[in-house]
Amino acid sequence: MDIVWSSVLCLSAIITISQGKEVDLYVGIDEVEWTYKQTDNSDAVIRKAVYREYTDQSFSTRKPVTSQQGLLGPVLRASVGETLKIHVRNNAKRPFSFYTDGLKTQKNITGSATLGSPVSPGSTLTYIYIVTDNGPKSGSSAGDCVTSLYYSDVNFLQDTNSGLVGMLIVCQLDSERGVGKGRDRHQ
Repeated sequence: MDIVWSSVLCLSAIITISQGKEVDLYVGIDEVEWTYKQTDNSDAVIRKAVYREYTDQSFSTRKPVTSQQGLLGPVLRASVGETLKIHVRNNAKRPFSFYTDGLKTQKNITGSATLGSPVSPGSTLTYIYIVTDNGPKSGSSAGDCVTSLYYSDVNFLQDTNSGLVGMLIVCQLDSERGVGKGRDRHQ
């Protein structure tokens, strides 16, 4: 398993980083058949690649998906101060990636691959983020949490149209309860 490291350090968050907990998330890139209704009222079945969340590193048991989720990947949540490890297993037939604008990225520890690097079919790549900031506070995003997208950027248009897109929510840490603010309201 390859490991890609990413971190952003801000002076105001150094103490929080050292006290943060590690959160492991297991995300598979799976192929699914999606049925579309044609203009002549016939059905067309298209193979799509989608993100799905799994319970552990075996990638054998998927977490439940609601019908409202459709093709969207799971909602991933993090709190400022946590170390977020996103283990991505590619069960599809072509290379895809995991990339988010919501967390800052750097090169991995060997310097050979950047975050968003393709995950080859049948392999697993672990992305590690130290969550130090939940983004700008403006407009409707002002508050305890900020939402951004994650997606595959190997071929951005084709990958996102296929279904490789999901939401990432980063919340400020509630120091009294030791959990991310807003986390319990959205789970």
